[in-house]
Amino acid sequence: MDLTKLGWNKKYEDSFIEYRDKGYVPGRVFAEYKNFYKVMCEEGEMLAEISGKLLFGAEQQQDFPAVGDWTAVAVRAKEGKATIHHVLPRIS
Repeated sequence: MDLTKLGWNKKYEDSFIEYRDKGYVPGRVFAEYKNFYKVMCEEGEMLAEISGKLLFGAEQQQDFPAVGDWTAVAVRAKEGKATIHHVLPRIS
């Protein structure tokens, strides 16, 4: 999947550098369910959950992913699943 078609640009790439070094890939949230999210990443569409660290570190609703957010995810491609570890800074 070409992420530029989903809005990936240099600003996102610049804010993602530290996460790429940790082995994460960028993923864009396109659906939100009660405890799960659907993200699109280079590997395709994945069902994702948020990491425990992100869950327990969130202080307010804005700290959680929302539809349209770019995130740093760990992908389990064979399972078609991912874990969201970070939400990239929102531009708008």
